[in-house]
Amino acid sequence: MTLRRLGRRLHPGTLRTRLALLTALAAFGCLIVAGLVVFVAASRLLGQQSERQLRQVAAVTAPVAALSNSVVLESVCASLAAPSAPPPSGTPGGITLGAEALASQNEVVVELVRPGGGTCHAIGGTGVHDVRLPAWGWRRMLGTDLPQGRGDHGERLLVLDQPLAAGWRLRIARDLSQDIGVVSALRREMLLLSLIGGLTALGAGWLVARRSLRPVEALARTAEHIARTQDLSVPVDVPDRGDRDEVTRLARSFDRMTSALATSRERQAQLVADAGHELRTPLTSLRTNVELLLRAERSGRSLPTGQRESLFEDVRSQLEELTHLAAELTTLAQDEPVRTRGPVRLDEVVTAAVLRVRPRAGARVLDVAVQPWQLDDADATGLERALVNVLDNAVKFSPPHSTVRVRQQGGEVTVDDEGPGVPGEHRAAAFARFWRADGARSLPGSGLGLSIVAETVRRHGGDVRLDPAEGGGTRVRLDLPGGGPLTPPGAVASH
Repeated sequence: MTLRRLGRRLHPGTLRTRLALLTALAAFGCLIVAGLVVFVAASRLLGQQSERQLRQVAAVTAPVAALSNSVVLESVCASLAAPSAPPPSGTPGGITLGAEALASQNEVVVELVRPGGGTCHAIGGTGVHDVRLPAWGWRRMLGTDLPQGRGDHGERLLVLDQPLAAGWRLRIARDLSQDIGVVSALRREMLLLSLIGGLTALGAGWLVARRSLRPVEALARTAEHIARTQDLSVPVDVPDRGDRDEVTRLARSFDRMTSALATSRERQAQLVADAGHELRTPLTSLRTNVELLLRAERSGRSLPTGQRESLFEDVRSQLEELTHLAAELTTLAQDEPVRTRGPVRLDEVVTAAVLRVRPRAGARVLDVAVQPWQLDDADATGLERALVNVLDNAVKFSPPHSTVRVRQQGGEVTVDDEGPGVPGEHRAAAFARFWRADGARSLPGSGLGLSIVAETVRRHGGDVRLDPAEGGGTRVRLDLPGGGPLTPPGAVASH
């Protein structure tokens, strides 16, 4: 694989690369933190070990610390300067041998410092200079509060500084150069391991992201194909990873969305085809009447007054039918309501619909009984329009002086008429667009009323159906879920 191809694959603009980089950064960060913890722990361990060694040397030289005579301390300096000579009178034994053993290891420095600041003798390979308390960070890293100094060659020393009698001081120091070298090497190793781990995590993250995002890439290609070709019938590959997998849920949601869009497009195409078919008849009749009137005007032979008025009345009726049909088509073309939904009093909606239809009822009686009932999430305007369509049909098909019974109990609304009824084999088709019974062809209307009712009830999660009424005729039953009473059952209001 060339570097150019690798660069294209690892382009930071892709989700796959971003996930791989985040994985690598997370792994590198964890390794850096772990390395820092190991580095600090190793530094403290070595620092505390050095302090313990200094304490052990201090235990060997404890008799010196107990001396209270400056002359005797000068004698100790002399004996340390000539370790082969016998120790002076009054000097504790064993100090010279212990000092020699430590000096032979070339690890520990022992100094006696006179009150004036001069060093009377040094055991070890270097002197101790610039003794001071180090910075807080060094003390925390080494795990000791002992001061530090500098050797003759600039090496860092850990110093145990003890005051003696008459202003004398005893300094025991240990070279930290070897410990610092070990810690520095450990730091370099941890940094190298962190870099290697980060690069390994980058490769592993890229491979895992590539495998995990493969369904997402297929989904993106499908979406691009749909956007380019407008073909909603393209199947979406849904991976079988369980319902909790986010990629599976995304693919299923996208599949449902494309299916819904395809269904909506089919419905719109069917609506346009049906509308074109229904518009053809009134437009043909309207054109025929207008052409007849124009021919009469151009020929100079006026039509008889009765025939002329009949033609104008026919034109007016056809224009009203076209206006009504256009309004209902506009309603059906809206797949979802744009009005705000919320709590709605169903009994008040039924009452308002009855009041709108009552002037058109003529000699027919509207017998209404409702109960206080509130729907939790509903469109009051849409429900009222649907009920007006049901009541208009009931009034239109009921004979004069008949009774149209409207009952609302809970979320169920029934409207019974005394018309000819709908045969059982046609009840399901009655909710289709532009469907009209054979006996209703001569009556005004477009056949869209019940389809609007069905659409509205479906949007509210309910159900609508046609049943035979008790005294003949048709019963339209609307079931609207998701509500509750406002007053105790049995409180029925009649209108």
